[in-house]
Amino acid sequence: ECRDFIWQLGHLGASIFVGCQNSIGRVLYTGDSTTPFRYNQLSDFGIEGAHVYVAYGPLGYFLSRRGVHRIESTQAGITYESSMISGRRLRTTWDSLNKARIKYSYGTLYRTSNGNTLILWPLTSGSGTIHDTVLVMDITDGPGNERFAWWLGWDSNAMAAVSNSSTLAEELLKTTTTGFV
Repeated sequence: ECRDFIWQLGHLGASIFVGCQNSIGRVLYTGDSTTPFRYNQLSDFGIEGAHVYVAYGPLGYFLSRRGVHRIESTQAGITYESSMISGRRLRTTWDSLNKARIKYSYGTLYRTSNGNTLILWPLTSGSGTIHDTVLVMDITDGPGNERFAWWLGWDSNAMAAVSNSSTLAEELLKTTTTGFV
């Protein structure tokens, strides 16, 4: 059972993703009137913050201190190694991040005008105290084909994808620590 601190709840296929500090699980609807929901623990490791999980269809992506992980709604369990998708591709830049500040990151799903689907996480480099780096993960080509890029030197406190009321196009807004959008 999830007996540690719950960081985040989210959508995972037909279930609810439960990201705890020391484990990951999901809540399933049973249809039973006595016990309508059931919790299944999926891992012995947790997520790193309250907003690092991003759902996309039957998939979910989240951050740990060691990298980016993927979970699928059909999985009965995951390990640290089996779920990590960033691996060596991000090692150098990932190793230089301020790991204590990952918990302050807020993952954002953004669809570009070119049709790409991106997940963006603002992060902090070195011993910094503000988000100055953005990890960009392109998930357009599906599981196993994720591509990564880093946007460096950004003062990006938070980001949000919004629809423009005039054009209905999705736009990416970014706020800085000094209050600019």
